[in-house]
Amino acid sequence: MAAAAGSYGKLDKSFKLAARSILTAFSREDLNNAFPSFTDAERERLYQMFIYVIKSLHGNIVVQLSRPSWFLLSSMMQIFKATLNT
Repeated sequence: MAAAAGSYGKLDKSFKLAARSILTAFSREDLNNAFPSFTDAERERLYQMFIYVIKSLHGNIVVQLSRPSWFLLSSMMQIFKATLNT
């Protein structure tokens, strides 16, 4: 069981680093350049929504990982099948 807990800790840390990388890879400046016709308020709201989505995705992944492994495996298989069908 200790190996599983250690693996989970490493996986959790990896997801946190990945989320941080995504957030820093897409800066406010990038957003401003991508949407030059938006007002400052619209661009701020869009950036806040982007941050919310990234944090929500990370939270959902953590929830999935805390469920029994058979459920995680089933979810991963569904995602894999959906990817093949697109």
